[in-house]
Amino acid sequence: MAALIVAAAATSVGAQEPYPNRPVRIIVPFPPGGGTDTVTRVLAQKISENWKQPVVIDNRPGGNSIIGAEAAARSTPDGYTLLAAIDSTLAMNPSLYAKLSYDPVKDFVPITLATSYPLILEATPSFAAKDMRELIAMLKSEGAKINVAYPALPAQVAGELMKSVLGVTFTGVNYKGGAPALQDVMAGHVPLVLDALGPSLPHVKSGKVKPYAVTSKRRSAALPDVPTFTELGYPEMEVITWVGYLAPAGTRDDIVRKLNSEFVRVLKLPDVRERFAGLGTDIHGTSPEEFAAQIRSDSAKFDKVIKAANIKVE
Repeated sequence: MAALIVAAAATSVGAQEPYPNRPVRIIVPFPPGGGTDTVTRVLAQKISENWKQPVVIDNRPGGNSIIGAEAAARSTPDGYTLLAAIDSTLAMNPSLYAKLSYDPVKDFVPITLATSYPLILEATPSFAAKDMRELIAMLKSEGAKINVAYPALPAQVAGELMKSVLGVTFTGVNYKGGAPALQDVMAGHVPLVLDALGPSLPHVKSGKVKPYAVTSKRRSAALPDVPTFTELGYPEMEVITWVGYLAPAGTRDDIVRKLNSEFVRVLKLPDVRERFAGLGTDIHGTSPEEFAAQIRSDSAKFDKVIKAANIKVE
């Protein structure tokens, strides 16, 4: 009997198929063409070339990324369905929705935090404040009359954090995406916008918007002359929007480790680093444990902001 058990166990182990031996799907909970989609397609192509297996992008937009995250959470935990998530997917939605159809901690296994980019506070070129210190003084004295565009949920949360940290007031205006928000700022319809660095980068460089500060710990290599909130004395304003990859809970650890190694390898490739640098994107390639710690830290931070500002989803 013992011999039969050992033989059965050996057969079971031996029967495990090598991974991957068929196409891998990455669910992107946003439309094609956005930042998360672009980053994921670059990485997927490189992984596919190395593994000799297709890595397919499955765009599932809608509901502040809830639709795509739910689909990934309910997928078979075999390593063939992954989720591309951003900070709001895992660290903001739980505080915004009383009933969320997925649990960011229980339903997923982190693979790696791949890339990030800061937000940038910028204005129409004719706006009076010439630098951040003048802007803060203006917002303290007449902020109630000044509008700030919020292109997306992370910007709204960061904007409410900015009010608290800087001790200023202003009126946040929600937009459905960065393009219309930037267009209104460049046209002078709204004086200020808090937006992701990537979409803003060409407009800053062309002088169509005036930058004040970025929310990263260090200055962006893409805009070395733009100060950080941290160096201006506001380290609490360190806010990065990140793109990370996860697998459904229950995925074997050896598969998670193999995925992590492959993502990290691709993120170190010179042509990938050059491509992302042009997008104003910082490269990370963390371990699963480091990514899990980032999710916990951001969840606690944003939960306080969302509750204090009573932010509601529309």
